[in-house]
Amino acid sequence: MKILLFAPSESVHSLRFINWLLDRGCQVIHVDWHNPYPLGRRGYKYYLYGFPSKNRLFIKLFGKNNFPRMMASKFLVIPQIWFLWFLHKPDLVHVHYIDYRAIRCVMAGVKPLIFTAWGSDINYLFLASADPVYRMKIGLALRKADLVLADSVEIQSKCEELAGRSINSKLLYFGIDTNLFKPGYERDVIELKRKANIPQEAKILFSIRGWNRYYRHHLILEAFARALPGMKSKTYLVFKSFSITPDSEEYQSELLSLANKLNIADKVRFLDEVDYSQMPIMYALSDVIINYPLVDAFPVTFLEAAACERRVISCMLPSYKNTFAEQYFRIISDRSIDELIVAMVELINDHHQMKNNYDLVAARTFVEKNFTENVSINVLFNLYSDLSQRGSF
Repeated sequence: MKILLFAPSESVHSLRFINWLLDRGCQVIHVDWHNPYPLGRRGYKYYLYGFPSKNRLFIKLFGKNNFPRMMASKFLVIPQIWFLWFLHKPDLVHVHYIDYRAIRCVMAGVKPLIFTAWGSDINYLFLASADPVYRMKIGLALRKADLVLADSVEIQSKCEELAGRSINSKLLYFGIDTNLFKPGYERDVIELKRKANIPQEAKILFSIRGWNRYYRHHLILEAFARALPGMKSKTYLVFKSFSITPDSEEYQSELLSLANKLNIADKVRFLDEVDYSQMPIMYALSDVIINYPLVDAFPVTFLEAAACERRVISCMLPSYKNTFAEQYFRIISDRSIDELIVAMVELINDHHQMKNNYDLVAARTFVEKNFTENVSINVLFNLYSDLSQRGSF
């Protein structure tokens, strides 16, 4: 099967997806701003998305500084998409993260067309700050897609609301490798604590989500400061830094200032971003994972934490309802940090007691049965096969 793929290659989720396809013998024609395989890979072909501003012909035609890259892409990427589709004659066109690339694929008339919503792309459109014109264009694109994939019923519903009618959508969870994400890694944890200057006996609360304000790390920090006096064990709050951007640097500086203001800077650590293969060590370091976003889809963090048999404190959002999170995690309200404070204290102080919905072994077993990569890949290829047969050249 040949796939024309538009996916942000700087994201590990895109790389995992590309690997799924290549490992199953698919041919992948990947279009993006960054080539994740500069040395090449069997079955993989890369094209630069749009018309780069550093291209010699572009400079000759328009001058060195006349148009930014995105402006050039606006006028030239639509024929580029159509040409690549015509040249390679893919079985399917798949767009990950529903943005202007999805709109332009619709405008180029390429078929069969699949969109995968990542959550933030759709949730953003329901914020007061969202551009109404852009929101309308996404809605029109969703109407034209042959299939829309999402990892929560809420995101499916929001896509239909944007489209203004029912659309062909399916649930597809981004499964994980449970041979990688598993309990253990004790020696690695000892070394990681040593490097982070954390006492070996200390308990760890880990705020492990993306480096963005809507994940509300600042509220987690405030709750931790208020919870500390009630904790019987020496406890640290850990954050994992993500790709450094001006916004992420500013947010980290704000958190550092807040920690100093709350007089808990000595109990807070920021760990560097790690390769995806090292993520299980981060979970192994943790005694409790904290998840407290403002909006969300269904996070792969839940699968990874459960597979590693880690406890999770999470606020309740619509996309989490009727999922295994309600059964196995400590669910709290998202309207007040008071419940978060209580949960932090209780889970740290009762760390060795398994009670009620804290059966970590059962949570891992559930993920192994329902959310492995193989399960997700099989669902994906069944959808691919059905759609390609109905929309082939």
